Amino acid sequence: MYSSAVTEQVSKQVHEIVSDAVGVDKGTYFFRSDTGTFKTHGFINSISKIINSGSDTRFAIAVPTCADANQVYLNLKELIPSKVNVWTSDHAKPLNINPFRV
Repeated sequence: MYSSAVTEQVSKQVHEIVSDAVGVDKGTYFFRSDTGTFKTHGFINSISKIINSGSDTRFAIAVPTCADANQVYLNLKELIPSKVNVWTSDHAKPLNINPFRV
């Protein structure tokens, strides 16, 4: 994976924000930034560190496409193999479930 001083700094900042949110304020958080800012990479690293430290905190990551969801899942599965799952509209098709029905 591509890495630079800028992407490492973004990843570090995301980890600080997520760690603070989990440790101090147990609310619901939504993060948004432009594509290519390495926020997802930062979340993956941060979440895996928090879970591997023994935390029972749960996370949900929303991404724009099924391909993105699969990539995030595969990256997290490498770091926290027994504690990650993925769900997209593609996963609903074999089960004949309408994922858009509330």
